[in-house]
Amino acid sequence: MNSSGMKRGFAAVAVSALAVAGAPFLAGSASAIPIADTLPANAVSLYVPEGSADISTEDDGTNTSVSLVAGGGASVTSVLFQYSTDAGANWTDIPGGLVARNANGAFQVDWSTVPAPGTSVTLRAVPNTGVANADTFVATVLSAAGGNTVEMATEGSLGVFQSPYTEAGHAGEYVGVTGTVSDGTTEVTTWAPSNELFNQDATVDPASDTFMISYDIAGYPYSAGAEPNQIVLASFTNIPWTEDAEASTLYVQQIGAITATPATQERANPADSVITLKVTDTTGKAVAGAQVGLFDDQGTPATGDDVSTILGYTNAKGEYVDSSQTTAGTFTYFVNTTDTNVYQSGTDKVTTAAVTTYTPALQTVDIVNNWNRTNFDIDELSDGDEFSIATLDQRGNPIDENLTGSDVEYRWTFAGAQTPWYGGETNAQGVFNVPAPNDGMVAGGLPQGDYTLDARRPNVAGVGLTNATPETFAASESEITYTDGLSAIAPINGSYTVTGKLANAKGALAGREIRMHFTPGIDSAFAPQAAQPAGVTVVDADHATFVTGADGAFTVALKDPPVPSNVTPVPETSVLNALAYEAKNHATVLQGNLGPDDPTAANQPANAEQDLSVHFIVPPEVSDVIIDTDALYGSWYGPGRPADLDIVVTGKDGDTNPNNDPVLEDYPVTVSVDKGFLSPNAESVGDLTLADGHDAAGDLWGFFKSLGTTADISTGDSAEAGIVAAIERDEAFDADGLDTMVVTVKAGAVTKTVTLALDATAPINSPEISLERAAGEPTGDVVMGNDLEFNLWVKDQYGNLIGDQLARISDDSTVADFDTDEDFDQTLSDFTTSTPGIMAFSADPATQVLTAEMAQQHTVVNGAGDPSATTPTTMTDSDPITWAKKAITVELQGENNGAQDDVLTADAPKAAAGATVKLYKVKGDGSLKLLKTSTLGSKGNHKFTVADNNGKDKTKYQVKVLATDTTKKAEDTKTVR
Repeated sequence: MNSSGMKRGFAAVAVSALAVAGAPFLAGSASAIPIADTLPANAVSLYVPEGSADISTEDDGTNTSVSLVAGGGASVTSVLFQYSTDAGANWTDIPGGLVARNANGAFQVDWSTVPAPGTSVTLRAVPNTGVANADTFVATVLSAAGGNTVEMATEGSLGVFQSPYTEAGHAGEYVGVTGTVSDGTTEVTTWAPSNELFNQDATVDPASDTFMISYDIAGYPYSAGAEPNQIVLASFTNIPWTEDAEASTLYVQQIGAITATPATQERANPADSVITLKVTDTTGKAVAGAQVGLFDDQGTPATGDDVSTILGYTNAKGEYVDSSQTTAGTFTYFVNTTDTNVYQSGTDKVTTAAVTTYTPALQTVDIVNNWNRTNFDIDELSDGDEFSIATLDQRGNPIDENLTGSDVEYRWTFAGAQTPWYGGETNAQGVFNVPAPNDGMVAGGLPQGDYTLDARRPNVAGVGLTNATPETFAASESEITYTDGLSAIAPINGSYTVTGKLANAKGALAGREIRMHFTPGIDSAFAPQAAQPAGVTVVDADHATFVTGADGAFTVALKDPPVPSNVTPVPETSVLNALAYEAKNHATVLQGNLGPDDPTAANQPANAEQDLSVHFIVPPEVSDVIIDTDALYGSWYGPGRPADLDIVVTGKDGDTNPNNDPVLEDYPVTVSVDKGFLSPNAESVGDLTLADGHDAAGDLWGFFKSLGTTADISTGDSAEAGIVAAIERDEAFDADGLDTMVVTVKAGAVTKTVTLALDATAPINSPEISLERAAGEPTGDVVMGNDLEFNLWVKDQYGNLIGDQLARISDDSTVADFDTDEDFDQTLSDFTTSTPGIMAFSADPATQVLTAEMAQQHTVVNGAGDPSATTPTTMTDSDPITWAKKAITVELQGENNGAQDDVLTADAPKAAAGATVKLYKVKGDGSLKLLKTSTLGSKGNHKFTVADNNGKDKTKYQVKVLATDTTKKAEDTKTVR
């Protein structure tokens, strides 16, 4: 893009020029003009896209949206962004509504609801001052293959380093610009549309799909006042090009520090040392364009006379990579803050980095699974990029031994056969890429099944064999299947979402790219990118891609465009072809190149390519929905015992006899449940799909994958829709073990329901068993002579109470005892509505523990993923019961009666009847004098009469009730006159 090709006029000076509070003013030419003052008061200018730019929603490494950035005059307070696909005859608001001026002076929105590739769109920015002041631009929506995209990361506060250096090419005023691109092989150019500073080429890294540039804004008209200095920077790709822009507020950078970080502080070869220098300002942000140097004597700088060498200048990230050190030692670096090419003590900033050496020796041999996969399509092995062998030294660094003969050896084991050891040479990084296995290694070609790769360092040079940990994996032919079979019905002039799966004999294949080609019958196509499910990339009108998830699933949305109400819809049949590749943008196709199916024609079994015929038609009128249910585990439904639902839809044939109505293929059906959840279709227990995290051997069986409470399925090519209804936890089970689930099926205008009776009393797992005191019973010690009731609680793996489970009760006490509500010391586990069935009791002090012995259900996932059930006997103890005497209180009662005899009554509970009771006089020194001893009567009381020897003076008495076999002791005091 040339300056002459850019928009002039209103867009030429979109710079409001101010300095950030707390930062020094920017020195320079005359005062800048704020963005609002560069345009007529009512005007707006669209900065990007502009020139010859197009737009694209291809993933730029950060997002899939299109940036729209505009500036506005002083009267502009909001901007509405709009687009038109008919040259401005009709306008559609871009989501975001009225956009206010942001903190950096611009109006900006990210647009994701972009029309389909190939569409010519007219964009406009409409200010609040009226449509007459709008600015427009025409662009074409590019496909993912039609152009690259870019995303900047400069928005907000942006430091500018006013270089003090005079060297050519380094005497400017630099801001660090970084960002991401969709393809690291594209070119990226940066400029400033706000005041048309000229183009400067960025450096693009193909490995990380990122770019950077120390952009020189020399010529920017800085403010002499206290306003913030604002700038709009833009970056664009090579032709056909797209563009991104960000508004920023500038501040002057002062160098604050320099750091030096070795890639590793210990190196086998110091010549491999890489030390990254980073210069930051006083706020900690990177400084672009700073000059850095090295002290030649590696010493600590003391004066300006120290001998030093200028290394270079920091990049947009404030970094400079020094790979010039060839010896070990401590290196001292500095950042030059002036134009002198030597270190100035007290002015320049310094740092050090140390690099040490060691003598490397081989320590380990590792097999590297480059894709971190344990399940492959067998054809993926054909390209030899799956595995490598790494040799590492004692520090974990790569080592290339350059042995006589082979550096490493490897062999394959499959189908009971084992290949010879093959030799390989590691590269300078200590890595050997393992060649692909081939059909010639075993009679009949590579088998489908389990594979093992062994590797070792051979026994040479006096070191001996060093073996790697073997790598095991599975490989077999994969297939693409569609949820709706090979044919699907979609609503005419409507939308339809395709779902499918890539899997082989070992299960789902994740991380593979499904490349889809669509052949329309008339005018149907992939839905626009904005209407696609997450993960879909629309390449163009006929191509889209999707990377499979952990379950191997993929999806894409199709659309048959609507027609005017006065036009009769025309049915059409379109074809979607899906073909699997090893990974995103990978060249290896999962079609029969290896193994017993070589060659495998397209659309044959065990081949990762499949067509789906999509019929956009007016759906037939439904006459009936027939629901058949079947228990998949046991003969009833309940927690862990799901129901197989088979659904047939019939259509009207024009006569009055419903018995001959035809069954409908590929008819959409909506299934819902009022509780529990739906799970993928299964016709047998072995077909059930277990939930993630509950599918490994040894896990409790019975946790199934959930599709939610509503699912859309199809009768498919077999004219029968299938799905599973399951339930786990529901409070209704706690009352009596019973519940119901209502299944609702809707096809067309017909809705049918079926009610499933659920029974939880035969659990597949009962991992939680407890003996607990019944509600209302004491929580601590229990008084002898009372009864203590217990509940036996059993819970299944979902937390439901499971009643009516038989248990035998025992205890460990020879003093205390218990009783149960069933014969032979047996009881049944309780529901919330049950009466406690266990009662413990004791007439004497004792400690007692109750034990419930019962058969516990235990069902786990076996090696094939199926249920494996056992019924081990389990023993469950209650918390200890302490049977104790009853605590009592006694009250000593008496009245003041002057010189008459003192009458005192010891009043205790009836339970203390017969206990010895003693009355004492409390002396002045607190000691006690026994006056009388007696026994509490049948009501627990006794009256004492004591002669009055002190007239009207006070006398303090104490009564003590001694402990009995059933009650504890007690005492009380009373003073009378």
